[in-house]
Amino acid sequence: MGRPCSDESLYSDYYYDNLSPDDFEEQPRINKTKGTHKMPIPKRPSAAFPVGAQTTERIEPSAKQTVDSWDAMKPRGHFIGLYGVGGAGKTTLAAMLPGKTLFIDLEGSLKIIKGNLDALGLTANITPKFIRFDPKAPAAAWNDLIAFLKSDAAMGYDNVVIDSFTRAQEYAASNCMESIPGDSSTIKQSLEQWTYGKGAQIVYDKFVPIYPLIDNILDSGANVCAICHDNVLRMANPDGGDFIQHQPHLVQGEKGKAPGRDKYQQTVDHLLFLAADITVEKGKAKGGMTRTLYTGGIASMMAKSRTAQGMAIEVPVDGVFDWGQIIH
Repeated sequence: MGRPCSDESLYSDYYYDNLSPDDFEEQPRINKTKGTHKMPIPKRPSAAFPVGAQTTERIEPSAKQTVDSWDAMKPRGHFIGLYGVGGAGKTTLAAMLPGKTLFIDLEGSLKIIKGNLDALGLTANITPKFIRFDPKAPAAAWNDLIAFLKSDAAMGYDNVVIDSFTRAQEYAASNCMESIPGDSSTIKQSLEQWTYGKGAQIVYDKFVPIYPLIDNILDSGANVCAICHDNVLRMANPDGGDFIQHQPHLVQGEKGKAPGRDKYQQTVDHLLFLAADITVEKGKAKGGMTRTLYTGGIASMMAKSRTAQGMAIEVPVDGVFDWGQIIH
């Protein structure tokens, strides 16, 4: 029978190679045949500092606290959330953002629509960055994306497009499954293998650090457009019958846990829904030749805008969309 587990025993394997003899303390260990003897185990590390870095020095604010003025306010880019039904033209619409655009392509969409972008005269303003998923190294794609967003290479553009945020979340999930042991201390093959719904929370915790990196780009004055796939969900209505609603396809746990979709909706300045218009004739649905961009939410879709509230804007099929109607 092994020694009883205690809080101190949790640190028995705590970075032995990085510890000095002073970092150990003697603890008794009982052995029925050989009696009691001492064994070294590491001391509990500080909650705030790693071993060897403990300090009692008071940490003061780095600068004197002041108020700001309107004159001191620097321009900040717009955080655009764009989602919609498959094939509606989300990638093409994002490529129409005015100015110089860095297009982080996680799905290979640019390669498919390059001919259309050439015809519209847009490719000259777009710099592509392809980050691909390698099945032989599942954790690498997420690490590559985060490293690129942290780098200076993502700065200096008028717009940064991430196509798509949904695929980026899949990269984060693959990173979790490859690097985080599950409940049975084995690498998991599916988020469902974490019990009690912990899989969604783990992915949310892995994914949410992307937002401060986006903030840095926005603070530089560039717009960021995060494209999402569409998800259709049945919504409970306390005032009447339930209804169907289009929402961005991001992780959303139950009972307020892992609020990935809520975080996205609340953080973006504009949550835009792109719809391919459908007409109904004699009870049969027919696809139309028009597309509409919604900037305000209704029962059937989730949408908002800080500058263009409640608008339904027609998106030209063969022309360039005027983003100045929204990001002004």
